[in-house]
Amino acid sequence: MELRALCGMACNPNKSLKDLSEDLGINYWTLYKTVERMRRVGIFREITIPNFRMLGYELFVVGYGNLTKKKVTEIQKVRDSGSLKGFSANIFYGLAESYRGFVMGTAKNYTDVKRTLVAAERVIRLREVMGSDVKIVLLPFELTKIPLLFDFSRLLCREIHVNCNCTHGMSDPRINRRLSSRERQILYELTKNPNISLSELSERVGVTIQTASKIKNRLYDEGWLLRRIIPDLSLLDYEVLVFAHWNMNPDAVSLVEDMNPEGIDISNIIFLAYDILEGIAVAPFKNLKESREIISFFEQFGAASSVLVGEPRILFLSLQESIKIRDHDYAPLLTDFISN
Repeated sequence: MELRALCGMACNPNKSLKDLSEDLGINYWTLYKTVERMRRVGIFREITIPNFRMLGYELFVVGYGNLTKKKVTEIQKVRDSGSLKGFSANIFYGLAESYRGFVMGTAKNYTDVKRTLVAAERVIRLREVMGSDVKIVLLPFELTKIPLLFDFSRLLCREIHVNCNCTHGMSDPRINRRLSSRERQILYELTKNPNISLSELSERVGVTIQTASKIKNRLYDEGWLLRRIIPDLSLLDYEVLVFAHWNMNPDAVSLVEDMNPEGIDISNIIFLAYDILEGIAVAPFKNLKESREIISFFEQFGAASSVLVGEPRILFLSLQESIKIRDHDYAPLLTDFISN
């Protein structure tokens, strides 16, 4: 029951529980109690992701590399002290373990990236922590496709042996306009607390409940905000998170549109972004042996096409032993936006 509910919610994050109960053929109150119980014990959480393109960000930025256990401990201490805020506001997800790690974030432009790196050097001595093995990937939003943006629907549907055609990426803006100050405030509140009630939302922003409801619906309808269901992977027995970065031949990039040669199962991939020159993917697996399948995937994909240039760089990270630099914290991205 819980897996069916999770699968349905991940596939249809914008649907009400009433509509979802009809789709799943589950009594509404049974589904409601199941969902609330899972939410209460932390089996899943709902997040709201702002549309980076519509906020004026130009670059999707990924940094990764090898570390030392001593340096990871130092990063953890700095993170817990709050000193990371000065340079990590644009980072929305990051994971590190004893010897390797990666972060994902956004930037307004290259100057913004450089400023962040300088701040990181001052706070955690970045070059000493990462050494010469650090790699920074810059993917311009104007040229980048993000067909999977932390979409767990296929992974969850596979758990209950159900076919899933859901693909939740970052779509192009449907309406690009300047938001009012109240709309910006509500955008921030919904990103910071996706489960905020309409009454609390209206009270914080200083509008009626009806106005708050209209603005909330408009922000979702116009594509400013995206809903996602994030399950606790450890409770589903996933132990490994794989990060992959590869370079591509621009003349064969169209083949990436169908990244499933010879029926290879890629339902583990929860994040995928690429432009004409390189790509990034993130995928959870239940154990290290199973995670080796992604290497097989790249080998077969590279052999069946001329897309890949060289060997992909792959990091295998333990979900149990790693620390989270950031965990889907998107509210800091909006600090400058709501003040303009």
